[in-house]
Amino acid sequence: MPEPLLRLESISKSFGSTPILKGISLEVQAGEFLTLLGPSGCGKTTTLRVIGGFEHPDDGRVFLAGAEVTDLPPYRRDVHTVFQNYALFPHLNVAENVAFGLVLRGMPKGAADVRVREALALVKLSGFESRRISQISGGQQQRVALARALVGRPSLLLLDEPLGALDLKLRKAMQLELKAIQRKLGLAFIYVTHDQEEALTMSDRIAVFNHGVIEQLGAPKDIYEHPRSSFVADFIGAANILDAKLTRLTDTEAVLLLENEVELRVPRPKTLDAAEGETVRVALRPERIEVLFSQASASASGLTHLPALLREAVYLGSATQIFLEPFKTGKTLVATTMDPVEKQLNGNASGQRVWLEIRPSDIRILERSAA
Repeated sequence: MPEPLLRLESISKSFGSTPILKGISLEVQAGEFLTLLGPSGCGKTTTLRVIGGFEHPDDGRVFLAGAEVTDLPPYRRDVHTVFQNYALFPHLNVAENVAFGLVLRGMPKGAADVRVREALALVKLSGFESRRISQISGGQQQRVALARALVGRPSLLLLDEPLGALDLKLRKAMQLELKAIQRKLGLAFIYVTHDQEEALTMSDRIAVFNHGVIEQLGAPKDIYEHPRSSFVADFIGAANILDAKLTRLTDTEAVLLLENEVELRVPRPKTLDAAEGETVRVALRPERIEVLFSQASASASGLTHLPALLREAVYLGSATQIFLEPFKTGKTLVATTMDPVEKQLNGNASGQRVWLEIRPSDIRILERSAA
């Protein structure tokens, strides 16, 4: 494994008596797109500011390209930042905004002009050089901020929710453009967002933050398919979180009593911090539940079929969300299907008997239950 471009060692940070970061350690490779994902107040932006030099950690060290930069100011780090509010200068035109950092460094005007044209071409703003900031759209302002960060050719680019002010359609288009730019330049990007879909779309790896710690770090598919906690399962996509008693464990299998009613045999996770007789949390993704409207439809062996009452079906355009009650406790499950179900519903659907088809291998055992 090559020397990481960035290394954080046990970074801690408090504001007053409130701890924000609790011993964060992290490595980022050159050319990697890493997303820091989590709810507001979880520590992801503070981590970004520590990397950029805008905050000093209370404890821990920051290394960039093998050299410690913990005590260096932002302008002495080979790192540029794109802020959520873009931080553009309204009295300067587009080209002057992009060239600002180069001018401060004393780059000759001719060389700076070439760099500015290249950066604007990269973000598809050629011909906008003389426009005032007030004369361009929010999406174009975002591109100017990105060009200003890229023009200095840093080894690491930090992006603090840069698409947050854009409408949904433009935001999705910019997600793909940002990823394409990152791949073309081969730069390392560290991207902060609370948008799970954005993280899954853009990232090579995702660090899921929760209360100042990294709850899970891995590739998007690994985190979605194999969450290690109920927080990660529920934050990355939707998940049905249920309690289950571990009635028996073998080297390869775990036997669960789901909600004290339904026995399931599921693959044993590689890491399982629970013993027989204990109650654990398990997760089941809504799209992994198939809703059958007749018992005769229950077919393949090796699948579990649970009788349930259908409580509500909500049409979402590209999919239908179905709320179900399979347990005597009244616990609700949510299923999502791409198939049209209107013809199979009786009236308003509430109380209709259905069957749920579940693959035991789709059940994910998480942590011990707090209950």
